[in-house]
Order: sequence, then C-alpha cells, then structure tokens
Amino acid sequence: MIRAAADKYEFTVELLLAIGSRETNLDPQYQSHPGDFGHGFSMWQIDIRSFAEWIKTGAWRDVGAAVMKAAEILDSKRSAIKSKNFVWSGADVERVTTAAYNCGSGIAVYNFSRYQDPDRATTGHDYSADVLYRRDVFASFLNTTKEQQ
Repeated sequence: MIRAAADKYEFTVELLLAIGSRETNLDPQYQSHPGDFGHGFSMWQIDIRSFAEWIKTGAWRDVGAAVMKAAEILDSKRSAIKSKNFVWSGADVERVTTAAYNCGSGIAVYNFSRYQDPDRATTGHDYSADVLYRRDVFASFLNTTKEQQ
C-alpha cells in the first residue's frame, strides 16, 4: 500500500513511513480513532479542517486509502512550492514540502525564503528535520534488510 502511494506520487516509501512515524509512530489505533484533539485522522493525521469531505467518507479508516491521501496531500504541497519563482535545490524542495505537510505550503515557503528554516512554524519547530532523519533511518533499515535477503 505504501509502495503504491509512493510510486504514484513519486515519493520514497521511506518518506511516507517517516511522516507516519512522526505523526503517530505508525500506531494503528489512529486508523479507528482520531488524534490531534479530534482534528487528525489515520496514521498520517490528515486534518479534518482541510479535508472534511474526505474524512466524512470514512476512507481514512483504510490504511491504503489513508496513505494514498497523505501522498496526494504531500504532492499538492510540493506542486504549490514548485510553482513559486524560487530556485531551490531538490533537497530544499523536499525539506520545504515536508514542513508544509505540517504547517502548510505558504508558511513553509515564507519561512524558508526569509529565515532558511521551513520548520519555524511546525510542531516542535523541527518537523521536516525530524521526518527526514526518520526517513534516513527507515532507508538504512530497509536497505540492510534487502542486503540480508
């Protein structure tokens, strides 16, 4: 399921795992109960204030549908960021996109362009840095596991 979402939206499996890890530690209880004081749904904490219609369908309870929606949201953030007239490296786009998943693309772009810190308005002020660290941990683990097979 995660690979299908990653492939469709051209993200890595490790990044989608890392976002789920940051949001809920990939705890399956969030597939049946909201988090974030009733605002976040699924292991990827899709916000009802932004995606109320999708949440109301109940699709968030399905892991495959939830990760696909999370990847779609992340893709929309990346598209919004790329539409700006900034010349950023691929790593910068990835970092700002990841921060935008938490705080929105407008504020992440603003903070990066002004302060070079897209996490300035994110939860804990470290969202993208932490998610990208987790991504690297997942990549190391998954690569090690592949090599052992």
